[in-house]
Amino acid sequence: MAIKAFAVAIIGILIYAKARNRVGNSERQISYHLATALPVTMLLAMWVFANRIRWWDVLLPGLAWRTYVVLQTLPAAIAVWKPQDSDAKNERQ
Repeated sequence: MAIKAFAVAIIGILIYAKARNRVGNSERQISYHLATALPVTMLLAMWVFANRIRWWDVLLPGLAWRTYVVLQTLPAAIAVWKPQDSDAKNERQ
């Protein structure tokens, strides 16, 4: 479990470092829309799979900080995923 948590943190740091200068208003707007749906989706999934979840391992500490890392790196991840204008121009030529 500790290795997965460490991997989530490292991936978040790498994504944020790679795209910190590329995040604009469109990425923030997309991440806002995703961030409003994510908690509802997570609560629904926990309700559907309630009998399969080990609550003492997941609910408060693990799920809370992983959600925080995902929400903080979401705009940067969208900026990395979307092609830049210069990349799109190079592909057209």
